[in-house]
Amino acid sequence: MNRYAYALDDRDWRRLDEVFAPDVVIRYGSPDARAIEGRVATVAMIRSFLDHCGPSQHLLGNMIVDIDGDTASTTCKARVFHMGAGPHPDKTYECAGSTETR
Repeated sequence: MNRYAYALDDRDWRRLDEVFAPDVVIRYGSPDARAIEGRVATVAMIRSFLDHCGPSQHLLGNMIVDIDGDTASTTCKARVFHMGAGPHPDKTYECAGSTETR
């Protein structure tokens, strides 16, 4: 999760190769959200938002890691701050939520 946050804030898209398996399936927003399948599509979706933002800060906390045999899962809280860019440098966007990975 920390590598994910740093990769996003640093806009280091290649670092996401260390975070996501090639066949990753992601749902942003809710468990019912449309699935994004594959690392390439996932990174493209992330970039479709962050490439238009100024600096961001992804703060993670209350992390729980569970290991069961050769499977691991994590749960953590996130607070994210995005600054504006281009014609809107004074705009900001902030969100908070939870993440779950398996």
